[in-house]
Amino acid sequence: TSYTDAGFDSKDHSRLADLAHKLKKKGIHAVFSNADVPHIWKLYDGLIIEKVSAPRRINSNGQGRGKVIELLMRTH
Repeated sequence: TSYTDAGFDSKDHSRLADLAHKLKKKGIHAVFSNADVPHIWKLYDGLIIEKVSAPRRINSNGQGRGKVIELLMRTH
């Protein structure tokens, strides 16, 4: 959400998910990743969703480092 000064808000997430669904309809293979939160599951419903363990080496809070669960959403 804070990779840039402008951030990445829920409208941005919705636009990205819409793009993913359009790519799927066109038969284009694409992969998206995001946090494992209910909102993301809803946005990408209809795509192939997998949970993966992703390492986090950098975090301002040392307790936040280590493996976290992320989602991979695939069009095909």
